[in-house]
Amino acid sequence: MKIYTELTQKVTVITKNATPYDVDGNKGITYRLVVMKDNDVEKIKVVDEKAYNLFQSGQEYLLTGEFDIRNARCSEWKVNGFKK
Repeated sequence: MKIYTELTQKVTVITKNATPYDVDGNKGITYRLVVMKDNDVEKIKVVDEKAYNLFQSGQEYLLTGEFDIRNARCSEWKVNGFKK
């Protein structure tokens, strides 16, 4: 089951990271945003390149995201966009 959520407060995107990986024959790119709210800084994953390209450093966003629940276990929350 996929659950969709949205934050209730805006965060500022400090920087964006796209990190390539190659683990046991699995290749890809992990997309992340580094965001700040008050004095708290967090690094969060983004679902894909399309969502990643929506963001610009230094801008404030009300993020939306998603996570999966399977066999009573939750996946990591990932950003999938933002509310305007």
